[in-house]
Amino acid sequence: MTGLALLVLIAILAASSSFVSAAGKVADGRKRGLKTLTKKGRITIVLNIAVIAASGIQYYLNDRENTKKEKENKRNLEIRDSLLKRNYDSSLVEIKKKFDTTNIKTIEMLVKYGYKADSANNRLVKIVRDSSKTKIMLTERPVFKICGDNTGITLLKQDNNKFAYKISFCSYAASSSMYNLDCRTILVNADSINTEYKYVGKVDLISKDAVVSKDRMLSTILDIDTNLQHTGLCVVVNGTYSNYDNSKVYNINEVYYYDKRKNNLIEILGDTKEKIMQIVKANKNNLNIKKSTDGFKSNDFN
Repeated sequence: MTGLALLVLIAILAASSSFVSAAGKVADGRKRGLKTLTKKGRITIVLNIAVIAASGIQYYLNDRENTKKEKENKRNLEIRDSLLKRNYDSSLVEIKKKFDTTNIKTIEMLVKYGYKADSANNRLVKIVRDSSKTKIMLTERPVFKICGDNTGITLLKQDNNKFAYKISFCSYAASSSMYNLDCRTILVNADSINTEYKYVGKVDLISKDAVVSKDRMLSTILDIDTNLQHTGLCVVVNGTYSNYDNSKVYNINEVYYYDKRKNNLIEILGDTKEKIMQIVKANKNNLNIKKSTDGFKSNDFN
């Protein structure tokens, strides 16, 4: 409102100056010095000075208003960033809490069935109890899963809408074989607020007759052709596998998420895992089978 009033005032002063100067003489050539100015001349000068002063005031007020808006916008951005960080930190705490709970349940389950985890040597230990003493015997139970340490899933190449992912499986503690797996892929598009899931289909990642030796990996290339924007890839591995001599069968039901922005791989647990499993269940008959690149490439685990 102040700016509008100044604009009106400047317009009135400028018009008045023009009118006064045009209505009669502003100077008398018969006189010298300041006396050459007539009354209308002095009025014209005063009006012009007023126009300059009003313009200066308008510039000052506009500059102050712009500075105020910039500070307000900066403050709003800081508040928004603070809220986003708080929500992100809360999510991390909740995920860690669920992860710790799952670990406790896993340990309880191992104890229930007579096992304990030997984390130092990355193996399972069978506890055999009798009336005289407790014996600890090493088992040859393989732990088959997508490799950890960010080597399990990596983006090898991206060319327009074509993505080539390397999927690597590891067999910890002992060799494994006879894979009867149902693997599904889901594209994920996530930001600080929302997460979207897009089911892709079933994919053959490992041959049923393959063998993965102890502490070695077996890799294959998964090609995905899509124009959907995504920040990462979920791989669901469900089914069974056996030890090396096929004398025992083990279950696997795991979900992995690879964030291609951070080149980071995590195993999904808790509510998020349940949500993804529901997506797979809803698309159980939507096979849309995709073949991975022919031929497996085996590398040392270390």
